[in-house]
Amino acid sequence: MQRGELGEREKASKRQLEEQTAERAAEYEAAAAEVRERMLGDTSGAIEAYRDVLDRVPRHDAARAALERLQALDRRLRAGLSPREA
Repeated sequence: MQRGELGEREKASKRQLEEQTAERAAEYEAAAAEVRERMLGDTSGAIEAYRDVLDRVPRHDAARAALERLQALDRRLRAGLSPREA
């Protein structure tokens, strides 16, 4: 194996590790956001936390779905509707 190949493999391994680390951190952040929403009733804090998850890992589908759901709830509440009203 040549020196250039080793350098490229090291770079690829480092990128992969960084991606895995970001994804793992995003999972913890998503779990914390869920605690804020469901256990603490902190909707605005949960929205902010889910946005942070998506900043870190834009393809995090669960965070995106939760954020969209909470934003819709927030809009309904600001419009004076109950959470169950459409």
